[in-house]
Amino acid sequence: MFEAFAGPRGGDFSTLHLYRYRALSALPNGTVIARHDDGSPAIVERPIGAGKIIAWSGSLDEFWGDLPTQPVFLPLMHELAKYAARYSDV
Repeated sequence: MFEAFAGPRGGDFSTLHLYRYRALSALPNGTVIARHDDGSPAIVERPIGAGKIIAWSGSLDEFWGDLPTQPVFLPLMHELAKYAARYSDV
C-alpha cells in the first residue's frame, strides 16, 4: 500500500502533525499496516469473509491533525481504497 510513496517525490509522512488519536490494537487475525512514532498502531486491518476492514486511529478532518491539508492525503486515500479493494493494474 505504501509503495506509491517510496520514490523521491512520493510524499513525506514525516511532516504530518497528529494532535491526538485513539488506541488501536490488531486482533490475532489482524495486521498492523502502519505505526505512529511511538510504535502504537496507526492503521490496522482485519479480514472479514472475502473482504477486509481497515481502521485508522485518527480522524480524517483537521480536528485531530493536519493530514487533510498535507499533499499525501489524497494519494493515501486512493491507495487505501485500492488496497482494500485488492485492486491490481494487471
